Formats: sequence, C-alpha cells, structure tokens
Amino acid sequence: MAAMLLGSTGVRALLGGGGLTVVPFLPCRHGLAPSSAGYGPLRDLPDWSFVDGRPAPPWKGQTRRRQEDKQRVALLAQEMEQGLRHWQDEQHQAQEMRDSKRQNQLQPKGGILRGPHTQ
Repeated sequence: MAAMLLGSTGVRALLGGGGLTVVPFLPCRHGLAPSSAGYGPLRDLPDWSFVDGRPAPPWKGQTRRRQEDKQRVALLAQEMEQGLRHWQDEQHQAQEMRDSKRQNQLQPKGGILRGPHTQ
C-alpha cells in the first residue's frame, strides 16, 4: 500500500499507513556520480578520437580540472610536510621534557661517601 514519489529535489517519499517517511535518493548507491557534474566516463572521456587513433585534444574543462588537481596535490603535500614537521617538533619537545625530568630527579644522598662495601 506504499506509493513512491520522486520529487524535483531527488527525495523519494514513501507513503505508508502511519505517515510520511522520507528516504533520500543517493546516486552513489546506484553506481552513479554524486552529481551530474561528478566523475565518470561521460564527463571525463572524449566523445570522439581521430581516425588514426590519436586522442582528441583535451577540453577546457579537462585542462581546468587537471590544473585544479595539480594545485590540490601540491597543497596536500605542503600540508603533509607541515604536519610532519609539527609532529617531529612535538616529539623532540617531549623527549627534551623527559630528559629534563630525568636530570632534575632527586638523587640519593651519601652513596659516594658510604662506598660500595657498606651498602
């Protein structure tokens, strides 16, 4: 007795006896890109090629996406390097703190005065 409606927002509404249950339509579950502008062969591959087998020249969108991808990779690499340096600095500071605590630790008194035979 349930009816399915597909609205313009991409939401399926299931009408049951109790009320209205809204289930979002997720294209990823159906093997599609998250949006029409998402990845996929219809977006990323050319429609044609030359007869002799050479690939078609890249589209403006493809060259733009490649440039954006290069910038993103460079940014992520820079962030990784900064994170690694920060982690190394924290490790160095923690080691210095442990060494400082070890040096400032109270030492037993009189060990040298008593000598090894009186212990």
